[in-house]
Amino acid sequence: MDAKATIGGVLTLVPMADPSGVVVFVPAPTIEAFKVAGKTMMQLALPLNDAADTAGWLRISEAAAAHADDVAGLSEDALQKRVSRAMAAGRFKYVETAAGKRIDPTSFAAWRLYERIADLDKSEVP
Repeated sequence: MDAKATIGGVLTLVPMADPSGVVVFVPAPTIEAFKVAGKTMMQLALPLNDAADTAGWLRISEAAAAHADDVAGLSEDALQKRVSRAMAAGRFKYVETAAGKRIDPTSFAAWRLYERIADLDKSEVP
């Protein structure tokens, strides 16, 4: 991408695409600062929802506590790690807010159901 945008004749914005093809415009000085620091990658995590949109969404600890009803014998720490791994793998919707990661209760419930069905299927295999 060679097209650049200039704001007020002062700030140059450079279009950058992530691996999925999403394009964002990043200020050129930001890119230069990363290069000077020896970085070869820049990762952006931009929230798409405001805090009001996440009212009722779950903290990782709350999601892990709910998941404890589905999985017997795991410690609280193990449950939180399991939820965090599933979150990182994109198994359910979450956002990062200033107060931390918040999990969408609807997509989390769907993931829990999927996990319970998968566990039942495993138990039925001879």
